Amino acid sequence: MTTKFKKGDAVTHLANWDSKGTVYYYHATVRSCGKVQMLLTYEDGIDTGGHHQPDGGDILKIRHYGGVTMHRLTDEEAEAACLVAGAALIASQRAHFAHCQAGGHGEGYNRSIQKDIDALHEPRAGQRDDLINAL
Repeated sequence: MTTKFKKGDAVTHLANWDSKGTVYYYHATVRSCGKVQMLLTYEDGIDTGGHHQPDGGDILKIRHYGGVTMHRLTDEEAEAACLVAGAALIASQRAHFAHCQAGGHGEGYNRSIQKDIDALHEPRAGQRDDLINAL
C-alpha cells in the first residue's frame, strides 16, 4: 500500500451520508499519515474522529470504503466528485439488493429489500456542515 499524502497536506474527504445516494464532503488537513492509516483534522484544527486510508480509496467503491480522501478540491470539484460517487453508490446498492432478492429468502424478505430499493434517490451532494444543519 502506498500513501498519497503527507502531514500538512490539504485534502477533501468524501463519504456516504445515507446509503441512498447522498455523498457529502469536507475539507481537512492531514494530521499524520502512515502506511496503514491516516488522521485528518477539520479546517478549524479539530480531529475528524476517524482513521482514513492513506492511499485515498476509490471513489467508485465508496460503499465499500466508507469514505474517500483526495488532494484538496474546490467546492465545485468536490460536489461533482460527490455526484459521481453517489451514482456509483446507487449502482452498487442496486446490484447488492438484486443479489439479495435472488437468494430465495421469501416474500417478506423481498418486500423489505424492495423498500430499500424504493428509498434510493438520484445522486445528491452536499457539504458536511450544510447537511448537519439541515437536520
